[in-house]
Amino acid sequence: MLAAALRIVLADQLGRARVRVDAFTGTWMPIDQAQWTRLGQPTARLGDTAIAGTEVFYPAGAAQISIGPLLGDHYQIFTPDHLGHDRIRELTDSFAPDPLRYDLVLEIEDMAYPPGLLGQRYLGKDLWLARSDTAGVSTRMQVPLATRDRSP
Repeated sequence: MLAAALRIVLADQLGRARVRVDAFTGTWMPIDQAQWTRLGQPTARLGDTAIAGTEVFYPAGAAQISIGPLLGDHYQIFTPDHLGHDRIRELTDSFAPDPLRYDLVLEIEDMAYPPGLLGQRYLGKDLWLARSDTAGVSTRMQVPLATRDRSP
């Protein structure tokens, strides 16, 4: 359902790229300090309530949004402070309540991306060391998808 909504909202920005949403990619969630395992406490029964650490893995806590293949500089519209990124963030903010986290991955087709020139591109921003001369290979770029603060 989210993928269909993203396709509609991003119709003008997608071009030939596709949107895929992988649910249940999981995230680490902090445990309230009052619930931490301590010897002699009700939260310390081995095999029942004891947990090693201060976080637990929550499989339903995250989903991954992948967009690609993107050709040339087309990926930039989905980076922070650009229209595509803003639309994705607005939709995900209103789509599901906390504690769900969304990860945005852009798949940039290597053969269609221009080579870097000294002083014109920046490593990690618009230049990667993973370029391949094999057609169909893409570089996966993780883009931060910060959500707005929902506290009252």
